Amino acid sequence: MDAVSMDDAAVDPDKCIGCGLCVSACPTEAIALIPRYPAPDVPPNMFEWGRRATEAKGTLNEYLKELSVPIDTGGEQSDD
Repeated sequence: MDAVSMDDAAVDPDKCIGCGLCVSACPTEAIALIPRYPAPDVPPNMFEWGRRATEAKGTLNEYLKELSVPIDTGGEQSDD
């Protein structure tokens, strides 16, 4: 939940993955999510949801490292 700072009541759009935790955590109900159109399809499981969200934010490799999932670098050496 690094995307939300309760100290200055701000959401960092670069870290936001659209999970909605900020909406439920806001004590003044001042935050709302705006629907995207067309709405993306619903992933079949939480792993796929996380993969898609982090891929969209450019943080997929970091997410996979946290889960200890091997990263396919297309034949290139990774910086592990």
